[in-house]
Amino acid sequence: MAHASADEDSPGHTAKLGFTLFDTWLQSPESQDLPQKIREVLQTHRHVFRGNLPPSLPPKGPHDHHILLAPSKIPAKFATHRMTPEELGFHKQEILKLAAQEWIGLTYSPFCASTIMVDTPDGTGERKMRMVVNYHSLNALTVAPVFPLPTIQTILEVLGGSKYFSALYLEAGFHQIRVAKAHRWKTAFPSVLGLFEYKVMPFGLKGAPATFQANMNTYL
Repeated sequence: MAHASADEDSPGHTAKLGFTLFDTWLQSPESQDLPQKIREVLQTHRHVFRGNLPPSLPPKGPHDHHILLAPSKIPAKFATHRMTPEELGFHKQEILKLAAQEWIGLTYSPFCASTIMVDTPDGTGERKMRMVVNYHSLNALTVAPVFPLPTIQTILEVLGGSKYFSALYLEAGFHQIRVAKAHRWKTAFPSVLGLFEYKVMPFGLKGAPATFQANMNTYL
């Protein structure tokens, strides 16, 4: 199995935050309508409003994702699907982008989930595609963690009487959570560029929503 670099145990990379679109908004007439105390809170926490995620592993959070399998079970292995030259071009771009982001890495694993390229229309008329990893076989053997989700009624009761409400959008939210180093080889998928594993939590894994909620509860 592939091994992670030694510096992964650190809390995360500390990149200098330059001037962002959020800073532009904070100086706009629209933001001036906010009470001064709220503006001060936003300014204090401006580092969370990055324009783009830094090209590195996310900071180590309170809960890495673990993939627990039923005893003595190994998911079926899948070969690489045939791709057209155009799909292959998009596939290589996706692999190189994820590797540069440090979200995936080469591995050696008995697991191998299948991948396909799907269209992602964005309204521009220009064809774009993204890679989807099919973890159906892995999920069928995964013992999912259980984490209680708050009910809508409980949330409404907690929010009762509040005056200000915030809605936050997380850029690639699942990818901001690491997969535990000892479990990454289970996420292996094939490519014409080699066999890769996810270092961050990919979409489509059984139990991923529970890990995500556990982290959100800790942060909030």
